[in-house]
Amino acid sequence: MKMVVVLLALLNSSLLAVVVEAAAAFLCFLWLAYKLIFA
Repeated sequence: MKMVVVLLALLNSSLLAVVVEAAAAFLCFLWLAYKLIFA
C-alpha cells in the first residue's frame, strides 16, 4: 500500500498523492482504533 503511494508521489508530486496518503493513514488509524475498542 505504501509503495503505491510512493510511486504516485514520484510520478507526480501533486495534491492527489497527498490526499491518497492521508486517506490511507486515516484508514489505518480507524482500523487500529476498531481493534483496540472491539478486540
